[in-house]
Amino acid sequence: VDGEILDFDPNRVLLLAQVNGTPTLKILDRGTRQEEVVMADAGKIPRHGFLSPQGAVFVEQSTDVTSAVVYEYRGEQLYYLGPLDSTVSLMVRGSYALWNVGSTLVSRDLISGTNMIITTTSGNWQNDVAENGDIVFWSRSYEVFRYRQGVLTKIAGDSGFWHVYTLTDGSNVVYRRQTACCTNVQYQIAVSDGISETLLTAMRQQEAIPGRDYQVSNGWVAFTELGTSGQTQVWTRSPSKVQSQVSIFGTSSTIDALGPQGEVIFLNNRRYIAMPPYGSEPISIGSSLGRVYWRAGLAYVVLGHTVFRVMP
Repeated sequence: VDGEILDFDPNRVLLLAQVNGTPTLKILDRGTRQEEVVMADAGKIPRHGFLSPQGAVFVEQSTDVTSAVVYEYRGEQLYYLGPLDSTVSLMVRGSYALWNVGSTLVSRDLISGTNMIITTTSGNWQNDVAENGDIVFWSRSYEVFRYRQGVLTKIAGDSGFWHVYTLTDGSNVVYRRQTACCTNVQYQIAVSDGISETLLTAMRQQEAIPGRDYQVSNGWVAFTELGTSGQTQVWTRSPSKVQSQVSIFGTSSTIDALGPQGEVIFLNNRRYIAMPPYGSEPISIGSSLGRVYWRAGLAYVVLGHTVFRVMP
């Protein structure tokens, strides 16, 4: 396409192009090659966005992060949804969007076009929504909660540790468990099925960051644990709770993307893929450039203006 790809699905591409010097957000129909202009206003810069069932949801940020606002484009109309705490606090999964305005967590049903305030005491980012509408967040009291069909449930929290930075696939909730800030902080990764908590790693000084150090998909969890020489190795936990080491290198590996059947794409200078039952060496895909997406069980890498399918 003629611009930077922000998102794509089997039928459409959301892209940001420069048209006569104006940042222009467009939706390309992959079948007809027709383009629909979403935003093309001088001085307004779309930064981060997702396709939605009826169009797109995106962040426009003209200057610094304090100028960031959310828009939805649907039915050929552009709707201003208000400010948000940071560009990357916007998440879209299926027909649900989620973002923070400070400690207020806002959910939007992209089918009905209605907003709901989930809580006014959430952490200001690193909260998540699943395709089934489950919402998970960490609170300002450093506890983890799940909102499901109108019911708010405490998932994790006690007085001795902080529980923050949540991810969910609508089944499991994965989060960071750490000692209180800010001296000699120790971190570990935990998962909960909503009933019981499992500690996936030992405590460590290296910070555990969502995405890089833990991900969750379709009952699978990928996480990093320290190896024999202090390097991070990538592991998985299957839906049947079997843990397996995925990476094998003497230097640190980090998670890139977790597939729905336990396929793990990870980085160690280059990009590799490992697939259950993890009996053979990981397969080298190519350089670490670009971003990985899973779509309908297949892996793709977006590099600038092009989408590549990964075929190991």
